Amino acid sequence: MALAFRSPHPVRGGPNTWARTEEISRLERKFRPALTAAAQPIIPSDAIFAALNDTDVSQIEEGAVPNVAECAVHLEFLEAVFMILKQKILTSNALDRAFDIVPQDTLQTVSRTRTRKPDPTFRKRQEIKWPIYIRLAAARFTLWWKALPEIIPKSPGVRHAQLTLDTLPPIDVLMVWHSFLLHPVQYKKFCKSTGYPEHFQLQFPWKDIHVCLTRHQSIPEQMLPQSNISLSDLSEIPKKTYSFDLSAKAAAIFTQQVGVPDLFLALATHSNHSTTTKTVLRRLVSSAGASPESPPSLSIPEILPATFKLFEWASIIELVGHVERQNLFAQKMGDRLWIRSPALEGTLSRAIVRYDRFMTLFKAHPKTLLVPTLDIDLIWHTAQCSPKKYEEQCLRLVRRIINHNDALGQVTLKDGFKETKRIYESRFTEEYDPCLCWECEGLRSGLDSVGNKETGIAELVKKVADDVEFHKAVELARRSKKMLPVREGGVNLIKLN
Repeated sequence: MALAFRSPHPVRGGPNTWARTEEISRLERKFRPALTAAAQPIIPSDAIFAALNDTDVSQIEEGAVPNVAECAVHLEFLEAVFMILKQKILTSNALDRAFDIVPQDTLQTVSRTRTRKPDPTFRKRQEIKWPIYIRLAAARFTLWWKALPEIIPKSPGVRHAQLTLDTLPPIDVLMVWHSFLLHPVQYKKFCKSTGYPEHFQLQFPWKDIHVCLTRHQSIPEQMLPQSNISLSDLSEIPKKTYSFDLSAKAAAIFTQQVGVPDLFLALATHSNHSTTTKTVLRRLVSSAGASPESPPSLSIPEILPATFKLFEWASIIELVGHVERQNLFAQKMGDRLWIRSPALEGTLSRAIVRYDRFMTLFKAHPKTLLVPTLDIDLIWHTAQCSPKKYEEQCLRLVRRIINHNDALGQVTLKDGFKETKRIYESRFTEEYDPCLCWECEGLRSGLDSVGNKETGIAELVKKVADDVEFHKAVELARRSKKMLPVREGGVNLIKLN
């Protein structure tokens, strides 16, 4: 059985381990800030996503593996959902009021002085907003699922209709669908059991998702007050790198067929809620730990239509679990921050090759628990988001569908990883678990780019170090909400030939 791997070792070279305060100051002195918003560097480069325009999503190529562009959008999507959206929900005062989550401060008297004692439970109670949001998203997913035949009707001459920019669902529905796709055997059964076997042909629409993800490089045309910030402080700052915006037509179609196009906005506008809705939202807070056999009422006029019916409450709970387990994987991707690495293209290209090799091991070792590294797992997840293509690849390479299990324990995973490492290195005579930090990946990409040319190693190392330093400076400026720095000659990404 296949599964997602939880790394047994700490992050090596992640953005929160880069530097001390003095090194941040050095990088700020080395690279001057852009004078205008338009002059700021674009990271990742638009060139990374060029292949999205070469893919005809209406044609399903048998056994195809994902390309670099699709994997890069996957990284964008994970950040947009599990970093930006989640943080937005957890820190929203409007949602606190909608769910009636308010601090219960108390007054205490010490030596005749009355002081206000903060509510020690408030932060913990705020965390319940995320699982409630996921529950509502899962319910909306089931509505969207049943409405799909109306949203993307069959067209003459088109064998398998696909989603487009004008039929894309909102980000909360995409979040649930994405997590469900990572369980291919269960997903195929769900397609059949709900009476929609044709949905198995749908591919996750990476190209259109990329279009809807608006990148925010920094604060345009204005400098916020500067302060001395440590890296530990930076890790706590909400980092709005992406926002997700449906097209007007997609929003209108979703509204007609399912409900409100923006779940967060609908929840946040609590002043417009009916008394019934406010009661239900507060009941969801109090019943957040309810068992699958005891579903709370989800009849919310402003958010879910009155005709809403669940397939099964247990199925909703299962979908919620799928999404919640993606939190850990998304955090690992955020820790390594490959999406803004100078070696992004090389990292993903090598990971695709390694994934293809990894998949061939299942045929030779059918009873072995094979555990992927994080870079291989990213490609694996991306491949599973095109379920029909993934099934065909598995049948071609292994003669069976390789399922994905993200709920196994750490000890089981660690033992499986150790055995996978032994098998992989014996078969392919290359390191299975290399360091994938920006510096090491930059050197690999640099060596790949020069090939057999007689290029001085010292010169190559200096170029890679300069590129990595610049990208670190850009990321630190972005996190501290300053104008992004520039350098002579532009971004100068480490690229493959």
